[in-house]
Amino acid sequence: RQELAGGKVVDNITLKLDYLIIGTLSCKHWRYQAHGRKIEKAIDYRDNRGAALKILSEEQWQSYLG
Repeated sequence: RQELAGGKVVDNITLKLDYLIIGTLSCKHWRYQAHGRKIEKAIDYRDNRGAALKILSEEQWQSYLG
């Protein structure tokens, strides 16, 4: 679905990333799970390195797609 909307799925967080979509498997203990490191890296890039990165929940992303 994301490819149809012009998106591209990638495995890594980079400074070129526009959006990080956080899936429904995230929980209040996200920092201690494997995907939590990606969220931390995305926050660092956004807040400290000037990346124009948006972090969205899966529900927000789906509502934008329609």
